[in-house]
Amino acid sequence: MSKKGMIITSFLIVIVIVGVAAVYLGLHGNPFTKKEAGQKIEAYLVYDKGYNIEKVEGTYSFTSSNAPYGANVVFKDEPNTTYSYAIFKDGHIAQEGYSGNTSKHLIK
Repeated sequence: MSKKGMIITSFLIVIVIVGVAAVYLGLHGNPFTKKEAGQKIEAYLVYDKGYNIEKVEGTYSFTSSNAPYGANVVFKDEPNTTYSYAIFKDGHIAQEGYSGNTSKHLIK
């Protein structure tokens, strides 16, 4: 293969890698930012809303259509209910809703 062919091939490989990464981040969000979002929401629940972190079963981060990132939270005393929280661009955190039969931790 000529030097020109190798340069073109290398350039195309870089374009494909960058394109795949851009599509992945567009669909799934930045994994580091998602993890940080989960941590911010846990801190919000503990410091702003007064929850004991031991009462939280799990926090599962996601990308949101209403806000850049958010997290679903499951509490140990309501394992069949999931609460959704969003982090907006200005840093404001809000509960977006819940799914389940009970709403013991619904913020009004």
